[in-house]
Amino acid sequence: SATTLIYFDDRQGRFDEALLWAEHAAVAIAKAGDPLGLDEGQRLINLGTAHLDRGDSEQAKACYERALELFREGLGPSNLNVANALGNLGNVYIKEGDYQQALAQQEQALAIRRATLGPDHPDVAATLTSIGIAHLSLGNPEQGKRMFEQALAIVESAFGPGHPDVAAN
Repeated sequence: SATTLIYFDDRQGRFDEALLWAEHAAVAIAKAGDPLGLDEGQRLINLGTAHLDRGDSEQAKACYERALELFREGLGPSNLNVANALGNLGNVYIKEGDYQQALAQQEQALAIRRATLGPDHPDVAATLTSIGIAHLSLGNPEQGKRMFEQALAIVESAFGPGHPDVAAN
């Protein structure tokens, strides 16, 4: 779909093409109808990621905030799409250096992911890593280290000690 091609072209470094796909997706969503706003929410997540990759954190934040609203309204406050939007928003705040706000967003995402996916899911590990970064940046190295250690334990358990994601964590 055009929404997926936003993400694809962004990953390939083709930002202008990603923006064209975002416009195409917006038209297609408007024509097809999107009563819960879920397609538009996903379009905004992918567009926000493209903006963040280009260094435009304000545009990324606007996209993620609107997607978060749509997902909360359409799916309720405890859905994984809500957690993903919160996590993306938290990553914007990390890039902007607003670590307190990043921590707040990531902790909300963590609660949803743990409740939905279980405590040992790799997505929980990714969120713990972001929380660790925020703690470390806020001058709480021990809390940051605990988050990193928890994330590492999850990834090692899920994938085994030789997996590339273990080295990344």
